[in-house]
Amino acid sequence: MRNRNRTGEEKLWATLAHLMLAIVLMFGLVLPLLGVIALFVTMLIYYFKRRRSPWLAFQGLQALAFQAITFTIVALALLFLPSLDDSSSVVSPPLWLQVLLILVFFYAVMGATRCALGYNFRYPLIGRRIQQRFRVQEQ
Repeated sequence: MRNRNRTGEEKLWATLAHLMLAIVLMFGLVLPLLGVIALFVTMLIYYFKRRRSPWLAFQGLQALAFQAITFTIVALALLFLPSLDDSSSVVSPPLWLQVLLILVFFYAVMGATRCALGYNFRYPLIGRRIQQRFRVQEQ
């Protein structure tokens, strides 16, 4: 449901929190440190903007949790990938990881778009748990 009381600043920060993950997925292979920077930026958005709006706090915390879960899964998958001794061969991520990254990118862009338009967004599987565990309001 759309709340017309959301300011442009709230929408901007919520959109940026969700977009950080999409940016990392686009440029993460070129700059691996970008993932850590994006996680830190999302953490800062949540920390400094959470008191301004319950909706912004919910969106920021969701984006932060979704990024942390995604980075953990990707890091564990890449850690256990077989390494090749031949330097000319490129290790391709498994198909399930590629599909997962495409879905993550889709959800991050969808969350950013909905927040930019002032709509509420909830990630599947984690949105409700975050709301119940941390008692944040999504309004």
